Amino acid sequence: MLMVLSRIAREQPLIVVLGEFHWVDEPSRQLVRRFVGTLPHRPILVLITSRPPGDSSVFGDSQAVDVIHVRDLATEDCRRLVSDRFVDFAQARPLIEQILEKGGGNPYYLLAIVDDLVERGVCQVDKKGGKNKLLWMDKKSVLQIPPTVDGLVSARLDRLDPKVRAILRMAAVLGRIF
Repeated sequence: MLMVLSRIAREQPLIVVLGEFHWVDEPSRQLVRRFVGTLPHRPILVLITSRPPGDSSVFGDSQAVDVIHVRDLATEDCRRLVSDRFVDFAQARPLIEQILEKGGGNPYYLLAIVDDLVERGVCQVDKKGGKNKLLWMDKKSVLQIPPTVDGLVSARLDRLDPKVRAILRMAAVLGRIF
């Protein structure tokens, strides 16, 4: 693999994206370490994403590496992100506060929680407004939100029809293009 990427980089600049690096096994980590060692001599950009506590030791002492730590979104920015989805902030405030408490500063998780609430009928799109804003419909239901993004995605997948889940399993094995 290293030879192929180096060969491509001789002909044109190359961008390599490695997502979810926190799941990488040790042999893969060693391969990336060797690959990163070749960077100063090649027109290659490697973008690696990882959840905290990201292990930047894979880069060794390379001068060709910049580590950027992305922090949680500020509380007020989170509040604005979630409340902008609702027609009436005052009416939905108790729900919004629960969403913020569960979602922390992760914008993806916050929006995934809101999407989950729509799928479960706790919230509904306001058809009158025309701006895809939400109304809090089921104020009596107990808000049950899985504690992780993975748990939330799994819960959403579990609600799908079994035939659709089977198709998704096959598609996941095939990759993005099938």
